[in-house]
Amino acid sequence: MLLYLADRKARSISPRTLENERIRLCAFLKHAGLKIEPKIPKFKSIVLKPEIYTQAELDAIFAEAQPRDFWLFQTALKSGLRLQELMFLTFDDLLDSGIRVTAHGDWVPKDHEERIVKVPKSLIVSLRNLSRIETSNLVFPTQTGTENWHMLRSLKRTAKRADIPEDRAWMQQVPCQFLHHSAPCGNGDSGRDAADGSQQCEVNASLHGSARRS
Repeated sequence: MLLYLADRKARSISPRTLENERIRLCAFLKHAGLKIEPKIPKFKSIVLKPEIYTQAELDAIFAEAQPRDFWLFQTALKSGLRLQELMFLTFDDLLDSGIRVTAHGDWVPKDHEERIVKVPKSLIVSLRNLSRIETSNLVFPTQTGTENWHMLRSLKRTAKRADIPEDRAWMQQVPCQFLHHSAPCGNGDSGRDAADGSQQCEVNASLHGSARRS
């Protein structure tokens, strides 16, 4: 076990991930009735403040985005939805009161909790007006109507066209975390409004990988 964790650490695995693995391994060995000697120390980590796009980068991204990607990025920016919440978002979830995050098929939201995310009404109107694929009710599907597991690729392609360095073009973990830290938590209709509200919204950031950490 010590050799395994040492090897993982040598592979530059983050301390947070190593600590989660340590906890699981210790729990497994304890359940199996095995005594752990010597005691394995905890992996300590510091949660760093996430990076966010500058307003100039946001402007460049939206200027270069394809029509549907434009609204994908706007939704991420103004709602703070997690990557898979965007993937499984349906037109039925676009309510007058906001965006509904709920289970779809075998997919369920984090913590199995349904919620309504308040966003500008103009965003709901724009999303409702997007063209639909006959075989799909998803808002941001692939061309064949299935869940889009490659949203990060869209962001990277857009960022490249906007001359943004590749190491800045990610949605995190999710790199889809990407824009939500700049979001105004549903207030305002523009990217600039969103960026201006970033300080108030950082505590409300919901995307796991949306924030880059060193």
